[in-house]
Amino acid sequence: MWAVRRYQFRDWSTPLSDEDLAALADLIEQSREVLASLANPYSAHMVIVRHVVYDINTTTAACSSSHAHRGPDTVLTSDRDLRMIAAIIRITIGACLLPSAMAFASPEIPRASLDELWESHMLAGTGASYYDGVRSENPRTGSFAIANGSPDSVWPTHQGIRVQDFRETALGGLLRKGGWRIEGGPLDRFALGAFSVDLYGKSVWRVKPSLIQFGQSPPRSAQHSYEFFLLKRIEVAADAVVIKSWVLPADKIPYNYYLSGSLRYDRETQTIAVKAVGRDDGRVFIEDRVDVSRILEK
Repeated sequence: MWAVRRYQFRDWSTPLSDEDLAALADLIEQSREVLASLANPYSAHMVIVRHVVYDINTTTAACSSSHAHRGPDTVLTSDRDLRMIAAIIRITIGACLLPSAMAFASPEIPRASLDELWESHMLAGTGASYYDGVRSENPRTGSFAIANGSPDSVWPTHQGIRVQDFRETALGGLLRKGGWRIEGGPLDRFALGAFSVDLYGKSVWRVKPSLIQFGQSPPRSAQHSYEFFLLKRIEVAADAVVIKSWVLPADKIPYNYYLSGSLRYDRETQTIAVKAVGRDDGRVFIEDRVDVSRILEK
């Protein structure tokens, strides 16, 4: 029945043969028949559907991991067939489950509590990582300076912060791995006597639940946004104070596009210049000057 299982342990370093392509076409037809025959989409037959999804995920992972060892023509052929399988399963499952899916869809994971947790570490000047509500015990290494102002690269350092929750599901659990990834940390710092002025950056990914997950990168449908915070941090104080913040919504950030931030202090004017630019092309997204003369007097 499960034609795809023959491919889980296949040697993907060799091209797909005519027999392989025929079997994949057979799998498409089998998947359509099995899913379309579901009289009760939430009966025991859902186990069958989940097996199909698991097999497709496993096969896709095996194919993707071997792209470097195969020629471009072969990659195109295998990708085309796997995309076709995924598309048919999506359409068929949607047709079978849509009438009653809303009753079984889990609510969206609220962002507010994740933001609150992330910002509590920012104000305290501490680093931490959380995955699906559990704090990671993995060691953190290096100064924030090694990230060169990148919110997407600073999170594993001593003061870096990542809060990730991908437990959101839809369609009775068929669509998975939805939620939020919020990461970042200190990007730049300038010491001013008894206190410092810090620039923090936050990179935010919103990911909808999906049927097929390709690797670790967020899918192209994910929304990516940024926030930047200018802080006054007194060394002996428990928490920093936010001087000013900036938000760059998802509609301003293209997919697979990343920013970096920096600050510069002008002693003559007693101002802080804050800048956020495209990491690869230098495109300016934020260019602001903040008067800190009153802060210096306190």
